[in-house]
Amino acid sequence: MQTPENTPSDDHRGSLGQLVRWMGAVQGVGFRALVRNEARRRGLAGWVRNRNDGSVEAMLIGDAVAISELVEVIAQTRQGAIRETAARSLDRSYLRCEGPFFVAPTSGVDAFLPYNGGGHG
Repeated sequence: MQTPENTPSDDHRGSLGQLVRWMGAVQGVGFRALVRNEARRRGLAGWVRNRNDGSVEAMLIGDAVAISELVEVIAQTRQGAIRETAARSLDRSYLRCEGPFFVAPTSGVDAFLPYNGGGHG
């Protein structure tokens, strides 16, 4: 059961939005569930999904401190699995999200965060 302090709001006008992508051994190991659980724990809105290129990306909407804490906890918890992390602030038009943080379907489309890194492409 969510409490008032960790319930995401549908009105994110004062919120920060970030798209984060983790590269490495991050699929098939419970990574998305970890991100979802940590995001919900911090009252963040958004989603997390696998990408066809083997990475995992998440749209995180909420308090800047909560987003930073989530990214740090993931880095510490999965430090052996993560090869690289990339992040980008989102345009405010992307900050509309309803309901709790969720796991989205796998996608090969990347409209938010181009990645030019090692060996992909």
